[in-house]
Amino acid sequence: MTNKTARGFSFVEVILGIAILASVGGAAIKVFSETALPQQAMIRDYTVAMNICERFLNSLHNDLAEGTVIDNMTDKDVTGAILDNPSLQDYLKIFAGGVGKDTTSLTTNFKAFLTVKPGPAPQSSVIRNIRLNFLWESGGKKHSFALESYIFIK
Repeated sequence: MTNKTARGFSFVEVILGIAILASVGGAAIKVFSETALPQQAMIRDYTVAMNICERFLNSLHNDLAEGTVIDNMTDKDVTGAILDNPSLQDYLKIFAGGVGKDTTSLTTNFKAFLTVKPGPAPQSSVIRNIRLNFLWESGGKKHSFALESYIFIK
């Protein structure tokens, strides 16, 4: 009769290893999933803010192309104009956190400021620099997004 030494793990050692792996893995998943949710909301907010700014500036460009005169201004509050813009209602509802929310409740969630000034010389009489600053608060933190463009005025 030969004496063989057993190689490998016993059943108890395998079960103990699985239990340790499950408890460490469960704790890690909980930590990472709780920190990822605010990041996902912030990414969504930035995307929606960018879309709102882009659509508002496009409507402003269209107004200027149709002959509307816009005077130079610095940080004029245009939050009301954004709230009243029908093409932005879907984005505003997403920004409010749901389709069922009323967009008039958004005035506490964000502010938008428009700056219009002459473009670079020597074409400053026919080129306007337009900048829209979009500010909001989410999760106790303040966020901002700015979109800037130039437009040729005939």
